[in-house]
Amino acid sequence: MLHRPSAIPDEGREAFESHATDIRKRLLDQVEELLTELDSSAAGGLVYELAFKPGEALPKRTERPKIDSALLAEQVYLQHDPDGRRLDTVLEFTVAGQEYFDMLDDLVDGDVREDRRGEVVLATQLLLPLLVRRLDRLDATEYWCDETTRLLEAPLEELRAEPTAAAYREGLQAQASLYGATAGIAALAGGGDEAAVERAEGIGAAIYQHTQVVLDYEQFLAGHAERWNAGALFDDEAAVLAFLRDRRETVSRLVEPYDDTRANRLEGLVALDVDAWLDGLDERKT
Repeated sequence: MLHRPSAIPDEGREAFESHATDIRKRLLDQVEELLTELDSSAAGGLVYELAFKPGEALPKRTERPKIDSALLAEQVYLQHDPDGRRLDTVLEFTVAGQEYFDMLDDLVDGDVREDRRGEVVLATQLLLPLLVRRLDRLDATEYWCDETTRLLEAPLEELRAEPTAAAYREGLQAQASLYGATAGIAALAGGGDEAAVERAEGIGAAIYQHTQVVLDYEQFLAGHAERWNAGALFDDEAAVLAFLRDRRETVSRLVEPYDDTRANRLEGLVALDVDAWLDGLDERKT
C-alpha cells in the first residue's frame, strides 16, 4: 500500500514510509549487482530498461524495482537471521524474481508493445540465470522449482477457462505463490524450520492477494478491467472489501510471533485506509 492511503497511525506511518524510502535506495544497489553479471553493456542496458524502470515497451508497469515484495522478503529474513548475513542475496533474488515473473505475466496477457515483444522475451531470459545463481547460493533451488510450477498454473488456467468468481479465487491463490515463495525462501535462507517457512508463505500469499485485488478494483472502476478481475467477478463492492479485510486479518494473525518492528512493517503492506482509498477512486471518476 506504499502509494495509497494508509490506516497506520500517524506516529507509525512516518517510520514505515522512512523505511520504505530506505529500502528503495538500497534496491538500486541490488539491481546494479545483478547487472554487473551480464557479459555485455547491450544485455545490461536491455534488462535495465525493460525490467527496472517503467517505459513504453511495457506500458502498465510503474515505478521499479518493486518495493513491497522486497520489504516482505527483508522482514521475514531478518526475523530469522537478525544479523542479515545473506540479506543482500535474498534481496537480489527477490528483485530478479519479481521482474522475471511480472514481465512473463505481461507477455501472456498481451501487455507488451508488439514491436518490443522479442526484446522483452530476451530480457526475461537474461534475468533467469541471475535468479538461479541466487537460488543456488541460498540453497533454495528445489523449493523454488516446486513453487514456480504452481505459480504458472494460474495464467495457464486463465488462457483455457471461462472467468468466474470461483475460478478467479483459485487463480489468485496460485498467483500468490509468487509472494508466498519469496517469503518462504527468505525464511529458509534465514534458517527457519518447516513451520516458520509455512508461516512465511501464508504471510506472503495474503499480502499478494490483498495487493492484487486492490489493483484489480482500481482498474475496474477506471474502466480498464480485463475479464479476470475481482471487480468484474465478485458480487459487489462489499464482497471486495470483505476479501481485503480477511487478508489483512490473516496477515495480522500470522505475524503475531514476529518482533514488533517486523510485524508492524509487514502489516503496513496491507494497512489500506479503505474509506480514503474509495473516496479517491470516486474523485478520479468525476
